[in-house]
Amino acid sequence: VITEESRKLEQFLAFRVHEKLMALKRMGQRWEAAGGTPEASWRADARNYTEQLTGLRVVEWIDPTYHVRWAEPLAGNEKAIGLDIRFDEPRRKALEGAAEKKSITITPPLDLVQGYKAFIGYIPLYKGSTFDGFIAGIFSTESLLKDMIGEEMKANYAIRISYRGQQFFHNDATGTQGAGPWLVERPIQIHDKKWLLQIEPRRQFVRKQLTYMPVIVLVSGLLIGGLLSLTTRYV
Repeated sequence: VITEESRKLEQFLAFRVHEKLMALKRMGQRWEAAGGTPEASWRADARNYTEQLTGLRVVEWIDPTYHVRWAEPLAGNEKAIGLDIRFDEPRRKALEGAAEKKSITITPPLDLVQGYKAFIGYIPLYKGSTFDGFIAGIFSTESLLKDMIGEEMKANYAIRISYRGQQFFHNDATGTQGAGPWLVERPIQIHDKKWLLQIEPRRQFVRKQLTYMPVIVLVSGLLIGGLLSLTTRYV
């Protein structure tokens, strides 16, 4: 049961993050089709995305020199305007070759100047064959993952997600790394990054399952016995 639940959760999370990034890619395609988007239209489009896509906190346009020029919403993100997005090592490494490969690049989860932890998806833009910057979507890891994981799953399992040993999401009280006999680990492939999902049943859920076990064994035994008697009768 735990292995199957972890598999379903891993596939669901990967699909939903991909879905949100594809929405931003469509915004980039509109930019390219029009040869650029006027700022007012761009802001209206970006505002719709931040209101409709849970976890998406900010959309930015970054110019070809890798500096943030527009951010929506602007309130609370003023510090980002004019920022060279290669200012720290994790982002610089993530963005190496991003313009040339013409596909979505995402960063590891980062501590942002806005005061929360997020990963950023960068969609390269082109006017013809000329690089025209990036559309960037900033996703709060906490609000994104809390929304994606259902209430029943959160009630039954302690869930932790990390990247290269650095935990960035947990739904248990302590966030401590589990190593119990029921712990299951699965990789989550998010474009060019691989996260690690750890899922461990809560004690009350294990007790509940063990309570049902004798009944399941009894019913299984009766079914098998019935099938054997029918087989014997008609052979």
